[in-house]
Amino acid sequence: MVLLLFLCTSLFFVVNNFTTKNREGTKSAVSYFLANAYTPSTLNNQTIMAKRLLLPFVLTGVIFVFGCSGMEPLSGTVTFSDDGSPLTVGSVFFETPTYSSRGAIGRDGRYVIGSLKETDGLPKGTYQISIRGAEDVVSTQRPDGEWTERRTLLIDPKYQNPDTSGLTFTVDGTRNTRTFDIQVDRAR
Repeated sequence: MVLLLFLCTSLFFVVNNFTTKNREGTKSAVSYFLANAYTPSTLNNQTIMAKRLLLPFVLTGVIFVFGCSGMEPLSGTVTFSDDGSPLTVGSVFFETPTYSSRGAIGRDGRYVIGSLKETDGLPKGTYQISIRGAEDVVSTQRPDGEWTERRTLLIDPKYQNPDTSGLTFTVDGTRNTRTFDIQVDRAR
C-alpha cells in the first residue's frame, strides 16, 4: 500500500510539473486538464499527450486497488491418493485467464498460496489448479567429469496443466482462512 501511495504521489508530481502553453499563459497539465477536459477548442498536442500518459496510470491504480483487495488466505496439503503419503516437491498453481498465484510444496506436503506476498492468499474468483515441478531429480557424475540429471515425474502428467487436472477452487470473498487439500495420482 505504501508503494502504491509512493507511485501515485510521484506520478502526480511528474504530471503536475508537465506544463502546457495556452492563450492564458503557462498552466500545469493537471489544472489545465481539469479546467478544459476535452474541449475541442482548447486541446493541443501537449494536453492530449498528458491525458494519454495519465490514463494508463490511473486505470492501473484502480485495478490494483480494487482487484487486489479482499485477499483470502489459503493453504492445504498435497497427498497421494493411493496411500495418503505427502507429495514433498513442486508448487501448486491457482490460475484464472488473467491471474496466477502459487505456493511451494514443503517436505510435509503443505503449501501456502501467495499472490503479492508469500502467504497473502487469493482474491475472489474461481481458479483452475495445476501442480508443477513434482519431479525426483537424480544427478550423477560421468567418468569424464560431466554431470547429468535424470528427472522422474512423481505425479500423473494431467496435473501439470490446469485444463486437464480436474482441480478447481472458488474463493467467495468471505475472508475466512481456507484449507484446500489435494489428492493426486502417482505417475505410471
